[in-house]
Amino acid sequence: MAEIILFGDSILAGFNHGWTYPVITKTIQQAFPNDHVFNASVPGDTTKDALDRVTAHVLSRKPAAVVLFFGANDLSQILGISPQAYRQNLTELIRKIGANKLIMIGPPMIDERLNPDRPIHRITEYNQIVNDVSKEAHVDFINLSAAMQAQVKPLHQDDGLHFNSAGNQLLCSLITEHLRQRLMKN
Repeated sequence: MAEIILFGDSILAGFNHGWTYPVITKTIQQAFPNDHVFNASVPGDTTKDALDRVTAHVLSRKPAAVVLFFGANDLSQILGISPQAYRQNLTELIRKIGANKLIMIGPPMIDERLNPDRPIHRITEYNQIVNDVSKEAHVDFINLSAAMQAQVKPLHQDDGLHFNSAGNQLLCSLITEHLRQRLMKN
């Protein structure tokens, strides 16, 4: 039985109208019934927070695969992390977890009319950082922004940041596809 860790912020935690729901964890668990899925995601977290808790919440569980999804809070102009620090934090997370265990997800599209502290140019910049760091370390990368742009139905809740059921379905299908490939390699 493989240990699969979901490690991210409120989007991966399944945030829904002020609460977290295990919809993402349950969906991934159903796709991998012979493995154990643990969601170590915390709403509001950034890559700095991830570094503070990676040992206790991820490494201690000896995972076979880790889905790393930080960026929506990092790129905020109010609470965020600079692009340079974001790159350094991601690089350090890869070093600690191990490239052969990781799947990295770039930041999602965010409605900047409702979230003016998260403008599209920052989403693009931070997505490129995840893409570059992933390539350099030979880590699987999910370009969530591109996948979201290809959709015609709305993917966000009323806040323009967190996902509705269609957004969660898209996220889970992308994670499942990449996890299957990752677990076959290990």
